[in-house]
Amino acid sequence: MGGRGGCARAPAGGATVNDTTPQVDARLAELFAARSGSDRVRMACEMFTLARALMEANLRAEVPGITAAELRVRIFERTYGHELDAEARARVVARLRSDRPDSPHAPRSPRP
Repeated sequence: MGGRGGCARAPAGGATVNDTTPQVDARLAELFAARSGSDRVRMACEMFTLARALMEANLRAEVPGITAAELRVRIFERTYGHELDAEARARVVARLRSDRPDSPHAPRSPRP
């Protein structure tokens, strides 16, 4: 929570919106702080996995027949694209579109 608001989010314009009352935000902060570190990490991973699955479903609905490589690119752009300059984004996109075996997202061949 960190004082930013439990339900704070940035819409397309970039301004932060928070529709959570300070009392609810404080209670949520207490509940999360009471959890173990491993629980908080697990919850964060589950939320990221859900967000990625929702992005993937949305992209597949928007672009029927999207290739696996283009799906990787679109998910990257939605998730991290705004954090990199144009040159760095282009390098990542080129790698995601390739099927190089050293790419962590490239299909793996079965081990012998």
